Amino acid sequence: MIRCCAPLIGLALAGPAAALSCSGAASIEANYAFAAESEVDYVIAIGRLENVGPRETIDDQGSYRQMTRLEGEILIQDGFAPGWSAEVEVTGLCYGGGCGGHSVDVETLYFLERTDAGYAFVTGGCGGLAHANPTRADMDAVLQCVRGGCD
Repeated sequence: MIRCCAPLIGLALAGPAAALSCSGAASIEANYAFAAESEVDYVIAIGRLENVGPRETIDDQGSYRQMTRLEGEILIQDGFAPGWSAEVEVTGLCYGGGCGGHSVDVETLYFLERTDAGYAFVTGGCGGLAHANPTRADMDAVLQCVRGGCD
């Protein structure tokens, strides 16, 4: 289910899915459709992460949690609004021989979970709900989905 709330686009997305194999990164449209059918609120943002806290190992397989700051743009009903900044807790999960990770200083389109504490991004060995170096076509695809025309 997709929910709008001013000024952010609220998306619903299930908790981290731990698929044991990947067939490549999901498309923006596929990630949006997944979010639309789920229950956890998400927002869509484009920007660059900067690590602002220490990396904490959270299990014996190497999964980690790290506080970051995202500087960039947030998706609102009419498009992407610049000047957005928020702390984001990143969780990189390790399972089945692969580990998730996050890149700093790389422009990325994120589906961020909106939590009681702020925002979170969970990634596994398949990359999670992020698209590095988004093109104008990627941004247009998200906007088309928000407006009800996702392919």
